[in-house]
Amino acid sequence: MNKLSKTLALIGFITTSFLSYANLQQDSIPSDTRWNILSVSRISPDGNWALVYNKNTFDQTLNSTDYVNTQSGQKVDITKLNGANNHMLYNDILLGKKQNKIEIVHLHDEQNSFSLEKIKRFETRAKLDHNLLLTLSDDSVLEVRNLNNKNKVVFLDTAVDEFALNPDKNILLYRKSNTKDTLFTVDLNTTKKQSINLATESLKSLYWNTDQDIFAFLTRDNSLKIVNIKLQSVKKLALDKEKLERFELKFYSNNDVFIKYNIKTDQTIEGSDFVDIWNGNSKFLSPSLFNLKYELNYKALVYKYKEEVIHKINRSRENDCEFVNIPNHILTYNPFLLIDYQDTAKRATYTLVELSTNKQVLSTTVARGKWDFIPSKDSKHLLYVMDEKLARWGVYTIQTQKKVELYAHNDLSFKPTWSLDSKNIYYTNKNEIWDLNLTKNQHQKLSDFKLKSLIHTTNDVRFENYDNTFINTAKPAIFVSASIKGTAIYSLQKNKLELLKQANNTSLTKTSQIHNLISQDAKTIVYTEENLLTPPTVKLLKNKKESTIVSPNLSQELYNWNKCETIDFKDKYDVPLKAMLYYPKDYDPTKKYPMIVYIYDRIHTARSFSDRSFKSPDPLNAVGFNHAKLNEDGYFICYIDTYVSEQGPGLSAVECVTKGVEAVTSAQPSIDKTKLGLIGHSFGGYKTSFIATHSNLFSAIVSGAGAHDLIGGFTYRYSNFRYSPDWFMAENAQYDMKQSYAENPQKYIDNSPILHAQNVNTPLLIWTGLLDENVYWENTRKMYIALLRYKKPTIALFYNDMDHGGGFDAPKQTIDLVHRVNDWFDYFLKDKHDRKWIEEGIKNPYSWNQLDDF
Repeated sequence: MNKLSKTLALIGFITTSFLSYANLQQDSIPSDTRWNILSVSRISPDGNWALVYNKNTFDQTLNSTDYVNTQSGQKVDITKLNGANNHMLYNDILLGKKQNKIEIVHLHDEQNSFSLEKIKRFETRAKLDHNLLLTLSDDSVLEVRNLNNKNKVVFLDTAVDEFALNPDKNILLYRKSNTKDTLFTVDLNTTKKQSINLATESLKSLYWNTDQDIFAFLTRDNSLKIVNIKLQSVKKLALDKEKLERFELKFYSNNDVFIKYNIKTDQTIEGSDFVDIWNGNSKFLSPSLFNLKYELNYKALVYKYKEEVIHKINRSRENDCEFVNIPNHILTYNPFLLIDYQDTAKRATYTLVELSTNKQVLSTTVARGKWDFIPSKDSKHLLYVMDEKLARWGVYTIQTQKKVELYAHNDLSFKPTWSLDSKNIYYTNKNEIWDLNLTKNQHQKLSDFKLKSLIHTTNDVRFENYDNTFINTAKPAIFVSASIKGTAIYSLQKNKLELLKQANNTSLTKTSQIHNLISQDAKTIVYTEENLLTPPTVKLLKNKKESTIVSPNLSQELYNWNKCETIDFKDKYDVPLKAMLYYPKDYDPTKKYPMIVYIYDRIHTARSFSDRSFKSPDPLNAVGFNHAKLNEDGYFICYIDTYVSEQGPGLSAVECVTKGVEAVTSAQPSIDKTKLGLIGHSFGGYKTSFIATHSNLFSAIVSGAGAHDLIGGFTYRYSNFRYSPDWFMAENAQYDMKQSYAENPQKYIDNSPILHAQNVNTPLLIWTGLLDENVYWENTRKMYIALLRYKKPTIALFYNDMDHGGGFDAPKQTIDLVHRVNDWFDYFLKDKHDRKWIEEGIKNPYSWNQLDDF
């Protein structure tokens, strides 16, 4: 180590756009094509079929997709049927595209399966015993087929230019080339056709009311046309003739129309084409593209549909308004007044205004704007945040002007939610699910979790013109509870919460995906289940009984050696922490093994399931850390808890990791204390970089996309990624310094890695993507220059066309990164000095930019 610390490290920028590591060393990560992982993405509306993917880890040509019967386990290979996930119908019917054909597959009635060619657009509607296929052919023939009635064509028309459907897909609209002034509508339940005397230029941008019997569209000359399908009537509204910018339109539940837009005036902003002026009291930072700018007029109005009356709203830049689905009401606010760049969100005071009287009904300060104002489906009540800090919500009844209070967690995972009949509100308080019966004004606790949980509802209902969802109490509502103990699935019906599935120390499909894995009647659920020792298995939950649909087709010799354990420890403040230790393949207690530590934050939280998921050697790991492959190569892998103490994020990381390594190496004597590696990315990359400046515990460190320059490169950086400067990230968010630099400059100095670069003795590999705006890539170049100044053992990797991490959008860069990270640890922890790029970059007494052609 001492020799290395004195070695000159001089390496230029290495970008994978010009230099492919695979050409240098193809065999550093063997590709065993037996590795494959199951996942499930969709369930058919009747719950009879599930779409199951078998992803090959190393060879995408071996990927497959099966349509699996949830009762019998029958598999139908649909690998070459594209887009099938959007066309899963009732009664065992499936559609997709294969080459240039549309394939209609009747899984249990093959003689009715068929294909169509020369179709330029198609849509399907899934409905029990009335599945429909709508097609528009290249020769302008529009056909509607009933796929449950021998694929019978139930409607046909010719010379059709285009068609559209309402969101519920029960009304068909279309235009014909030979009747330009007529719009045709078809009720898809009855195939009854009507015509409306209406000239339309396009059916691509339609705005629908909540009941979907009225729609509006804007013409090229800025005339708004509002079409009532039932009455076959059209109302017209002329807007400003100038170009309408940021146009918004929403229907109220009574069919009144809210409209908002901006228009440019003729008044130019002097010098705006060559200078940006950033005022010292600015509440909004937005650099321009240096095109000539104009003063804007801010317009808003409500068109009363029945009365055909326009109510103009006094709107300006400092007095904006938002739609809320309470007829005769809007929300008004000043978007700049309360902006504080120390906050993680844009905060504003919103006022509910009654339009007819201009009366201010209620006012409250929130961070998420209109999403914290939740009208009931009948628009008679408004649920809103009264006090964010106290988690106090209010229910305002429009007619009586009365208010009811409730205390609920203001968590994005589960906000208070109305029942569809507008009688109940479901909310969480102290990690339990509660119900407020608004008629009786009674609160009832429905759950008894008794542990910290994240709670999600997964089959709620969304309507046009409502920003929030509703729970349909006429059928079971499915809730998912995630905690440090595991995941549970519950069913809520008739205000009784019933446990359907409990998974302890096991990982289920992510809750965001479970939303697509519940049948329409909410009685059938599919998901994957996995843990450290078992790869994902596709399972079915029906009538409270669980069964396996698809078992993993993975050779057990690839993973049956997996072993891990949890080790408890405390830091100097007696804060309880944990480490997760994964054992190397073919572990022999008589031997010594190197260990690699991965850090980011705490690993045992409700949001983190790293200890429960099955590990496979994923070559496209976004941060270059191939956990399973490193285990296979004879490394212990250890995840160690870190948190931010009063000392700051860097110093507390040193404390946590040092104590964690001491506890782990004491508990497992097979770990070679002289061969320890450390790796982290993003917040973890910052921590690993800082630990490198304060500890000689490790023999090799990898830091990815880290905020090495905590002051100049992070705290005082203009952000193209967030709406505000990054100082809120340092002061109040993840880095949690709790003070500004001015209030405690020494704390910032003490926790900034770059200011301690001269103390690095450990070989340090740092990397970034040149598109990274989350943690700006210049941090890595600065740290490289600082390490270069003090002749520290380092190599920096700068990846072109990659942002904050790799993945499927940057496969070449990602694979290269995984190779180099593995090489780095092999070189310093296993003495494999045949890694030429490291040997040249670390031990060569002089070097140059490898891409330079001089």
